[in-house]
Parts: sequence; C-alpha cells; structure tokens
Amino acid sequence: MKKILLSVLAVALSVTVSFAGDLSFVFTERVSYDDNIYFTNEDTESSMISTTKLGLNYESLIPSTNISLKAGILGGYNYYMTDPSVNSYFDALVYVSGEHDYFNVSNTFLFTSDPANSALTERAERINNTTDLYFISSRDKDFAIGIGGKNTYDSYIKEEFDYLSRNRIDALVDLFYTVMPKTRLFVNYTHSIIDYSKNEANNSSGDSIGLGIKGDLSERITALAKVSYDMRDYANDKVDSLGNVAENETSLVGYLVSVKWDPTYSTSLTLSGNRAAQETLYDLNRYYISTSVSLYASQKIYDKYSASVLGSYEDMAYPIEIAGSDVLRNDEFLRVRPAVEMEIFENGKIAVFYEYSTRTSNIEVFEYVNNSTGIEFKFAF
Repeated sequence: MKKILLSVLAVALSVTVSFAGDLSFVFTERVSYDDNIYFTNEDTESSMISTTKLGLNYESLIPSTNISLKAGILGGYNYYMTDPSVNSYFDALVYVSGEHDYFNVSNTFLFTSDPANSALTERAERINNTTDLYFISSRDKDFAIGIGGKNTYDSYIKEEFDYLSRNRIDALVDLFYTVMPKTRLFVNYTHSIIDYSKNEANNSSGDSIGLGIKGDLSERITALAKVSYDMRDYANDKVDSLGNVAENETSLVGYLVSVKWDPTYSTSLTLSGNRAAQETLYDLNRYYISTSVSLYASQKIYDKYSASVLGSYEDMAYPIEIAGSDVLRNDEFLRVRPAVEMEIFENGKIAVFYEYSTRTSNIEVFEYVNNSTGIEFKFAF
C-alpha cells in the first residue's frame, strides 16, 4: 500500500516541478466529537476525533501551449480516541488535470476508509482512481460534438471487503447546439461496462440516452439539467438461497440537476438533484434507485465572517423483495450541516460546525442517528 501511495505522489510531484507556476500549501486541523462512529442502531460508540491534513496545490500554463495544468496532493491522519488502533486511519488525495480549448484530461487518486455512499456504514480501506478524457470540436460555434471516456477503479484493501472491488468504463458522445451565448442544449449517449473482481453476478453493461441543457441562464444563474433513459444488462444470473433469480435486464428514467444562483456578491445558493441506479450487493438486489436532493446556502457577513448550511435528502429504493418475504427494503437518509467561519488573519480561517444525519428504514436494523460537532483551523500559504 505504501509503495502505491509513494509512486503516485512521485509522479504528481515530477509533473508539478516541470513548469514554473503558482505553488501553494494548506494545513488544516480539526477536532470533533462524534456520538455514533459506527453508524449503528443500538450499542452506539462515541469518540473525540483529531484530523490533521497537509497539502499542496499547483497551477501553471504550460509554455508555448494553451494548456492549463493543475495538480495537488492532500494527505492526513484521522485519530480516534476510542479504540485508536482499530478506528484511526490515513487518507490521501492526489489529482492532476490539463485543460485546453479542445480537450480536458484528469486523474484523481483517493485512498480512504470512509464509506463510498450512504448505503454503506462500515469503514474499510479502499482505493478509488478515476481517469477522465474528453475532446470537444468547438466551444464557441453553434454546433459541436464531444467525445469522452472515463475509467473508475475501486479496490478494497482487506480481503473481507474485496467483494466490493470493481472497475467501470464509460464511453460517451455529446451533440451540442448553442441556444444563447454560453448556453447549450445537448444530446448524450453513454455506454458503460462494470466488472467486479469477485462477483460475476453483478458484472454488467449499460446504455444511457440523455437530453439536457447547460450553461449560464443569466448573469447570476448557472445550471445543468439532464433527463435520461438508462438501461442495464447483467451478464450472469444471480440466485438467492431460495432459488429466486433476479432479472438480468433493467431500466429507469434518471435525471441530474444542478443550479447555482448568486443573488448578491455575498450570497450563494446551490440546488442539486439526482436520480440514478447505484451498485449494491444486498440480498438478491444488484442495484438500488437513489433519488436525492440537496441545498447549499452561504452568506458572507461583513468582511471576516461567513455562514453556511447544507441540507440533503436521499431515498434509496431496493427493487427486489428480501428472500422469503414480500418486503422491499427502502431507506431514507437526511443530513443537515450548519457552519460558521471566521477569518482570523490573512490566509488563516477558523470554522465551527454541527452535523446531524439519520437513516430511517422499513427494516429497523439499518436505522441510525448520528450527531457530530467540531472546530477546524485552516491555514494557506
């Protein structure tokens, strides 16, 4: 594991020192209290947590080109006072991206123990590496075509979680038509392949056709909205303990919405919504339908203070009954996170936050309530 991290860090550093540019560092220290660190319904455990992170960011315009290069490294340690040998963990994030008028390319490497989504609760060491490549014929003509590819690799370090390891490949084509300056309608087609390392029953291929709009709707409103018809075909049968067989072909209507509104220079609102199939291995299910909405609001107060609040809701619907019953599992996840931030000196900030989250379910064992609060210091130089 250490060899992998060192190799990725070395590549990123070699890229960043190749060109003159802007280099900045960031240091954060967070001290928090969490009253349910295992996200359990009963016998909850609490802990004080210290999170220390150090990172660097680099930006440059590559000489003799119009390519904007960005790279960064952020690493840290999360120390739990409750059973530290089990709960404490390192994490790291490394990213490199290049942007041109006609293409974008990026790679993001993440090493963490945090759950990958709100359906999972157990912490497990994992690697996520995402590579994106996208070409577009024009950013200013009325008609344009975009072609891209994405590879998402998820690998769990410990053998007991290896059943979640998988690789996903997406290939896509976009057709754009400019309806007003900086605003485009688009049609999208995406073909995807998901391959599990140890769960052949969840291997699948899929196709998605979408229609949407993206760009600046006004001087203060930026939006992305897409509706899609998503189809997925599983390569192998999945059978439960009673001999029931899951359907190998599925489809759903999905959507993606993100609207940012800045009514004043000191106020910002972002509304997001999403409906899509998410991977799962629960019982006979191979996916659940996630329908989510979130609202983020921030307000600058005078010159040195700002306040923000994040609220989100997600419905997780499992389409296949639990073996031996007629019960369809359905979970609901709610999260609220207010925070206040103060600038204490140039490039130095301190923030106080509180977060409440809860998951309710028609199956009691999956329910939990979690409260956390803390203070964070951030210094950039």
